[in-house]
Amino acid sequence: YVLIAIIFTAPVVRLLLAEIMLSNGYDAAYTGQTVYRFTFGQWDGFAFGALIPVFSPRIIGRIKTGIWLAVTSVVLVILGLWTRQVLMAEGQDSPISALGYQIGVLTNYQHVWTFTLWDFLFFLLLLHVVRQSTVTEKLFGNQVMVFVGKISYGLYVYHWFIMMALFSYVMPHVGNKFIGLILYLVASFGMAIASYYILEKRLLSLKDRFFTKPE
Repeated sequence: YVLIAIIFTAPVVRLLLAEIMLSNGYDAAYTGQTVYRFTFGQWDGFAFGALIPVFSPRIIGRIKTGIWLAVTSVVLVILGLWTRQVLMAEGQDSPISALGYQIGVLTNYQHVWTFTLWDFLFFLLLLHVVRQSTVTEKLFGNQVMVFVGKISYGLYVYHWFIMMALFSYVMPHVGNKFIGLILYLVASFGMAIASYYILEKRLLSLKDRFFTKPE
């Protein structure tokens, strides 16, 4: 119940934060970026992830993940393309590759519902993988994807700083976007891998020392 409460509370937090900032004179662009980066406003994503081990296999088996995945995907595409049309009508650049989901945009209250809806989609995808269907097991259960999963927290933490440093100090000298992308991927994965082996793996090993499973 706590996790479900967090899922429903997080969008409200994002809405209130944006309204408070706008009423205090902050512009929409700065407000949108702040809401996007505000950790306590993104807790619905963490809550969806925490729900997966809470659910029993019996409950997971009753959820028709395939149907829900299809419906959620269609809804996301429709809402995204609709928002893209609104953004373009306002004179804002919105590439089709983004499907209308721009980072830090307040149009159509994206900052309120977008994150939750995408979190729900990936929640369903993870549930589908947990069932170990043949296709998803081969796609997500191979050694490469498992390793990416291990370093994913490092990718999440470090990628933004690397991207900002790259845009500020490297790209003006490189110029080529493709080379910039390669440098970004190499730096992000390199930092995440180093962090996993130097820091995270050692910290994770402490749980076996201080927390033992009941017999």
